Amino acid sequence: MTSFIAKPRELFDRFDPKYVAFKRRAANFRYPAVKMGSLLSEPPEYGAGEAGIERVDEQTPRYIRITDIDENGELLPGLGMTAANVESQYFLRDGDLLFARSGNTVGKSYLYESERVPYPCFYAGYMIRFRFGEKVLPKYVFAFAQTPYYHEWVSAIQRSAGQPNINAQEYRTLEIPLPPLPEQRKIVAELDAAYAAKRAADEKATKLLSSIDDMVLNELGIAKLPKPGTSLSSRIFTVPAREATNGRLDAYYYRSSFKDLTKKLSCCNCVPFGRLITEIYNGIDCRDYKESGVPYLKVANVKPGEFDFDDLKYIDPQELGAKDIALRAGRMLLTRKGTFGNAIALSENYDYAISSEVFCLSIKNELVDVHYLETFVNSSIGRMLCDKYKIGAIMGSLSQEAVKALPIPLPDAKVQHRIASRASSIRAEARKLRADAIAALDAAKRKIEMQVMK
Repeated sequence: MTSFIAKPRELFDRFDPKYVAFKRRAANFRYPAVKMGSLLSEPPEYGAGEAGIERVDEQTPRYIRITDIDENGELLPGLGMTAANVESQYFLRDGDLLFARSGNTVGKSYLYESERVPYPCFYAGYMIRFRFGEKVLPKYVFAFAQTPYYHEWVSAIQRSAGQPNINAQEYRTLEIPLPPLPEQRKIVAELDAAYAAKRAADEKATKLLSSIDDMVLNELGIAKLPKPGTSLSSRIFTVPAREATNGRLDAYYYRSSFKDLTKKLSCCNCVPFGRLITEIYNGIDCRDYKESGVPYLKVANVKPGEFDFDDLKYIDPQELGAKDIALRAGRMLLTRKGTFGNAIALSENYDYAISSEVFCLSIKNELVDVHYLETFVNSSIGRMLCDKYKIGAIMGSLSQEAVKALPIPLPDAKVQHRIASRASSIRAEARKLRADAIAALDAAKRKIEMQVMK
């Protein structure tokens, strides 16, 4: 425990030891420091309070939420969400800078640039929008908000009653070193180059990962399926009564694309997934999160072939009770709700809990390589099968019965191991590309900090 004495004049704005300790060592800039509030062209504004709905095309305005932005301030790929009603005041203009105001990702920032996002965007209520005048480049403020110093400031100033929070007035007090505009442009150019290198590495890694799908299909002798049609005529079809014999009367299950999938799988030796499973463990429902305890994996933490520990929750060990949901080597995780069909083969034991949105499958390892299973389920064919066998309207989910019914191609052990080994090598190469790019970007952020701080 660290102790220190604070003078009364140090406590006039915040009776907070952590904040006082930060202020004592912080302000050591190479350029005159100004408060961010003095650089604004208009007051900050909180975002819309609309409920998000599915976005179906890139012409529809996108709803920017905290979860749509990564830790480097970039918009995540995909269509994202929109909303039924949006007021014009919440649409973003070039140079608008958003800051997250609450939650575990408080302090996260995003700069809107129309040249990078070719569709209109509006922002959610947990974000605050800032617009700047002529004294500062918005991109320079964004660059400063990527530095280690800024993140230390966020940690020091956030209020943690209930959940971390920084309001608009507190953001206005952020002190920013203000170099001349030519120096700001130089710093922005350096950060742009670092982000461009990272994006190039991400694109290369994405292409590598997409090659896994072609490898799996080639090894199994399955021809690649065309994308399902979206026209009205392609969505209208009839099904003879004799074909509706498996207890499924929902039209979605009988789409022509699924029928084509069944034909292509007929060339493989397929077995129901249930024959390869000894037991399916259900997760637990828990919303009483703790600052520490047992890591609690939700759907967002289970990506294809790897864990994502961003926004990881923790629960009290007593919540587990007597349920055997230990994540043991040789088992496989499978998401069943929301983004369902993501699979992770476990190579070691994990002392984690899983939510009810995730299954843990105990696999008959003498019959199948669990890493092959992971690779197949995460392939385009595997994901399409999960989509076909899902139950429920709108988003749908996977039940235990649906999982057991999934047809799984079962080649000989040699082919299984080859598929698993090649997929593992490709993923390792992609991870290294991304890790190297992140390291280079972090180095660029540290360099920027050194340019503006002594």
